[in-house]
Amino acid sequence: MQRIKASGVVSVMPPAQENSYDPGYFSNGNPATGELATMMTAEWCNGVQEELLAVIQDAKLTPSGTDLKQLLQALKYFFSTSEAEKWRKAMIGSLVPMAVSSLPGGFGMPDGSLFLFEDYPELKEKYDAGGFNGMLLEANASAEDKAAWAGKWVKHSEGIGLYAPRLSGLFLRGAGTMGRYNAPGLPNATGYSNGSTDNRKSTSATGVFYDAYLVADNLAYATYDNLQNKLSVPGIDLSKANSIFGASNTVMPASVDITVGLYLGRSA
Repeated sequence: MQRIKASGVVSVMPPAQENSYDPGYFSNGNPATGELATMMTAEWCNGVQEELLAVIQDAKLTPSGTDLKQLLQALKYFFSTSEAEKWRKAMIGSLVPMAVSSLPGGFGMPDGSLFLFEDYPELKEKYDAGGFNGMLLEANASAEDKAAWAGKWVKHSEGIGLYAPRLSGLFLRGAGTMGRYNAPGLPNATGYSNGSTDNRKSTSATGVFYDAYLVADNLAYATYDNLQNKLSVPGIDLSKANSIFGASNTVMPASVDITVGLYLGRSA
């Protein structure tokens, strides 16, 4: 848009004139009751015109009488250069936990799936700008390399997209070498057990060991209790050292199951 071109215009915006009316809303008036329609004033028209032109010009656009989308262009410009938009684009390729059971548009599972650049142009934009440097494996990477670097993206052999990191079921760490796979581990469990062989129970056990008793008769070289007719033998129970043993059939840190998606940017 541009400033009004018509007879009666002035080259300098006149100062606003004070009047006794309070700010309000437009009205068509009512002839039956004698209510007057709202009269347009130069002050109000100039105010609207200058407010709109300020947005257009601040977006580095030259006001035009034929381009009727300049205000829209200006708003898009401000949004694209805002801190919020910079943050959004910086998040492309990042994991986002969500309180939903299925992923919304613009997100994909970190399960090694192929995401095409034609479907996610902003993913390509970040890739072309070097935004994945240090987090990429070549298309011909071996299965061993992919397993060792499960957190890295993999290039497509024809350059048409990227294979996502393979993170399903893995726990993430905020330290170490970016993208490297870490083998599971558990705390060490130690202890000792000893006993005598003099026909009476005389044992001691610490840590993961404990005294287990089995029915037996006069076995040589064993700790034997004649009164209860039971042989004292050492047993082992790792949960005595740490309660995490036996709490799960997998290596399981304290955790919560939640949907986690890779942000891929706006889809085409």
